[in-house]
Amino acid sequence: MSGLYSLFPEEGTGSIPVERSWPDTWPYNESQGVYVIFGQDCSEPLDIGKASMNNFLGDRLSDYFGYDKPARRCRIKDINWSERPMYIVTVPVPMGMAFEAAALEEYLIGRFQPADNKRGKSLAAGA
Repeated sequence: MSGLYSLFPEEGTGSIPVERSWPDTWPYNESQGVYVIFGQDCSEPLDIGKASMNNFLGDRLSDYFGYDKPARRCRIKDINWSERPMYIVTVPVPMGMAFEAAALEEYLIGRFQPADNKRGKSLAAGA
C-alpha cells in the first residue's frame, strides 16, 4: 500500500504525513489495483475504485485529476464530489492477478461505504 499522496501540496498538509505529492507520478502508476480518495481530514474515504484488466492505477486516477497548466497545479475534473478530494492511497495487486483488485474494491466499499461511491451507496441502502 502506498503512503498518502497529496493532490494540493501548496495548501499544506498540517499534521497529515504525506509520502508524495502533485505533480509526482501516481503511486504504483503502472500497476493494477485499488485507489482510495480522501478529503481534507483523511478520516473516511470519499471514493474507492479499481484499475484492473487493461487499466493501470495511473490511468484511472488521471480520469479524475489532471494538470492545470496555467496554474501549474492539480485540476479536479468534472465530477461532483461531496467534499474536495485532497489525498490518495493506492494498493497494487500482484502482476497477473488483476481479479484481486475487484475483490479488494468490493470489500473496501462494503466496509467503508464511501460517500461518493455509487456502489457503496447501493450496498448501504440494501443493508
